[in-house]
Amino acid sequence: MEALSSIMLLLGILLILPLILGGWIYAAVADYHELKNMNQPNPKSTVIKTVYFYLVSLISLFIIVFGAIDLINIGLRTWVFPKADKNPYSYPCASEIYPTAEKTPNADLQRQSCLENQIHQDETQAVQKQRDAVRDISFIVVGVPLFALHWLAIRRENKKREAAV
Repeated sequence: MEALSSIMLLLGILLILPLILGGWIYAAVADYHELKNMNQPNPKSTVIKTVYFYLVSLISLFIIVFGAIDLINIGLRTWVFPKADKNPYSYPCASEIYPTAEKTPNADLQRQSCLENQIHQDETQAVQKQRDAVRDISFIVVGVPLFALHWLAIRRENKKREAAV
């Protein structure tokens, strides 16, 4: 499951990064040609620029929202509903179920092994929570400036159009 999540994240980055860079380059070239042609905007470039800015703003907003939702989920599972993180398919050690059972030579070894297994499962859950939190924080840290830059560019373009009318 973790490998699939990493692959999806990498695929998302590889798809979104060229889109963002290409859009910024296209917008810069379109602005240059607009200045060169004495502020006569090309309708085709205006539409492409507008679609690009709104699309990247929407994608970055989704990134922010999904990161925030997952962080809230992690917080709720950690502090409000800690039993929600327990593995429903795990079972307690036999010594916990039958504390008065007859002691065998292997009983202490089995009990120790069972307790070590439970500690390992708890540690694995804690590691996974921290990985998820790091991923979600990075989504928010990248998504907020990305959204802000593109949304400000949209507002700037809209003010330019209103001033031209």
